[in-house]
Amino acid sequence: MRIRIALATASVAAFTVLCITLPAGAPRAGALSADATHHAGERTGGARHLGAQAGTAGLGEQLFAVTETATSVLAAPPPPPSTDATSTDTADWACIRMRESGDRYNSEAAPSGAYGIVEGTWESYGNSGWPYEAPAASQDALALRLYNEYGWAPWSSRFACGL
Repeated sequence: MRIRIALATASVAAFTVLCITLPAGAPRAGALSADATHHAGERTGGARHLGAQAGTAGLGEQLFAVTETATSVLAAPPPPPSTDATSTDTADWACIRMRESGDRYNSEAAPSGAYGIVEGTWESYGNSGWPYEAPAASQDALALRLYNEYGWAPWSSRFACGL
């Protein structure tokens, strides 16, 4: 008996094993041809067919085929959409930044920074210096914190933005 097996590397695959017993001397007709039984591992129609044949007088001939088929992998669900409470990358925050600073994080006019934060508020949340001197991420973080505590109330520009 001779068996040759060659498996394709794949991250996810399902295998189906097919075993057909043919009477001794029966012709190989149909989808599994003589060529398919002798040439294990050939690609046919996008699947791999691996074959082996064992023939003994009186026992018939067994044909084995292992077919590898791709299975779909469930993708992680998409992240929830950004909201004003979780991200400053929304249209509402863009409007606030435009009205407060011309959408400039380095706006020195008091109140300063992208969100027009007064120095006293900036310092009361543990920051030092002026808001416009801080990185954009720090200004965004404080704006989100203020929003989550008070809604849009800290920004008088909310009315112009329809908030």
